[in-house]
Amino acid sequence: MKDFKELKVSAKAHEMTIGVYGATRCFPKEELYGLTSQLRRSAASIGANMLARDLHLIQEDGFHTLDKQVTEVQRMLTALVQRVQPVKSPKRQSLFTIGLPEASS
Repeated sequence: MKDFKELKVSAKAHEMTIGVYGATRCFPKEELYGLTSQLRRSAASIGANMLARDLHLIQEDGFHTLDKQVTEVQRMLTALVQRVQPVKSPKRQSLFTIGLPEASS
């Protein structure tokens, strides 16, 4: 396997981290230790996690266990997001545009 720094995914992860840092520069100052920090740390952790694997800082069996857990949580979060997002239905018409049945006289 190629060295971590030679992989295309490494470069993409780095680009994304730089992008997140740039995008969060304009966040309000009161978010510096909240949302800004969380977004920056999560973006930076992607490359750091790949590097930890490349440097063999995580044992193979431990990595596979963590990888399974991450996959399970990812699937659960995806399912949750799909459940709470509003269902996109065909364009609904208002009762005013459809017209109400006329009352019998």
